[in-house]
Amino acid sequence: MKFLLLLALAVVLVYPNTDLHRYQQQITADTLSARLDFFASDFFEGRETGARGQKLAAHYLVSEYRQLGLSPSFQSFTVYRRTPKQTRLEVTIDNRRVASSTFSAEHHDDLSFFYTGGFAEASGGVVFGGSVGEKVDYNGKWLMILEDESTPFINQRSAIMKGKPKGVLIVSDDGKFAERAAQASLDAKRLGGLSLVESSDFPPTFAISTKLADQLLAPSKQTIANLKKQKPAVFELDKSVKVTAAVERSAPLTTENVVALIEGVDPKLKQEVLVISSHYDHLGINPALKGDQIFNGAADDGSGVVASLELARLFVKAKQDGHGPRRSILFIHFSGEEKGLLGSTYYSQRPIIPWERTVADINMDGVAGVDAKHPTQSKNYIYILGHEELSTELVDLNKRLNQETGVNLELTPNQGFGSDHYNFEVQFIPYLYYSTGLTEKYHQPGDEPNTIDYEHFARVVRLIFATAWQVANQDVRVRGVDRSRLSLDGYTCRPCPFACDDTVYNQPGECPVCGMALAPRYKRS
Repeated sequence: MKFLLLLALAVVLVYPNTDLHRYQQQITADTLSARLDFFASDFFEGRETGARGQKLAAHYLVSEYRQLGLSPSFQSFTVYRRTPKQTRLEVTIDNRRVASSTFSAEHHDDLSFFYTGGFAEASGGVVFGGSVGEKVDYNGKWLMILEDESTPFINQRSAIMKGKPKGVLIVSDDGKFAERAAQASLDAKRLGGLSLVESSDFPPTFAISTKLADQLLAPSKQTIANLKKQKPAVFELDKSVKVTAAVERSAPLTTENVVALIEGVDPKLKQEVLVISSHYDHLGINPALKGDQIFNGAADDGSGVVASLELARLFVKAKQDGHGPRRSILFIHFSGEEKGLLGSTYYSQRPIIPWERTVADINMDGVAGVDAKHPTQSKNYIYILGHEELSTELVDLNKRLNQETGVNLELTPNQGFGSDHYNFEVQFIPYLYYSTGLTEKYHQPGDEPNTIDYEHFARVVRLIFATAWQVANQDVRVRGVDRSRLSLDGYTCRPCPFACDDTVYNQPGECPVCGMALAPRYKRS
């Protein structure tokens, strides 16, 4: 019996490998370099989601797939800026306006600027909550707190949310408030943070200067300087004080995932689909930088995009030569990964291929470059991440093919980098995530094509191609989960450092605490 099992395994592996080697060897440093030199050039302006460069990149990808004889398409969706177009913060005392502050990309002052949160209109009294907002009732009122470097504001958001304030005022003055307001105004000229929801449920939050805070405190005969000496003083400000915020929203933007399908040749197996994914967006242009202002994103994730195109080219050629693939392969290039996995989150809500027919996801995010902090200091490695339950077969398969095809990379367990595979994991889809990790130029303008070791890059892509070839051609689909036994049990944010992971919501959207897109949570019967 043991002999028969080994023979069956040999048949599963050797059959695809007969032709695999011939196509695998066509993946060269030169072919990858030729594509990446263009895709990660200044022409695409850093490919920021919603910007012109991302649109150009999307059309380029469509053109490339059309040249392969495929019928690519856009999966378009709407995203919303986290920064409003303009805000106005007014302070009245005894119904008399004593201060008014306007903030936008074109205007700032030394009183306030929009910090974070939702775009709700807010008006009410003010409660001073010290540095952490504890032991004070601010339900339905503005909460004013001191900026506390030892407890960053993000760590306080969960507790503040439970207190249900109208809004939050962070006294943020280190003597350079006007300079910080100017920087915030300059940042507002960029697209910045984006979301799939129109506005956060977290209350509107403003940074305010000591100058404005002291005006608020005057009727209570207090100053910020005095309160800092009286920690932990908490109290409701004089009832004559009222703060009102008016917010003008920024116009929504449209972005798009790019998808292309290679139909399988097996009459039955072609209904099953392997997804090969990468994200094509990056960080765009930062005009505040001196010198190079364009984030080209060669490794992150121009390399994954270029690898996907090369895989598509070879699978199309194999099909033309009469060598499969037996299953269908869907190539997806996600937009908005750098903004919080937006494209893959949208896809997970509206999958082009039903989850029941999705065999696995092979996700590539930064598959070129070298991590200087690699555990063994290797320069011939690839980080591999797979789910302990879902991906065991894929991980083992990848190890065998690494040896059998002579790629011989050092396969290193992934250090937990987040990427679009997460939205397949929450749907219980088997996946493998390939990455070279946090390279030296990660998220810097210096992530340029000329920094890549293309021979190493080619070895990585050969291994990924071998794994995809095997999954697409073997007789039995990769083992997954029986989705008929899953039932939806609310929505949660993905694991993060803040106290919101366990909160369950009834609807999809955005976590009001950490700002991450919510993902479905299932329970099994």
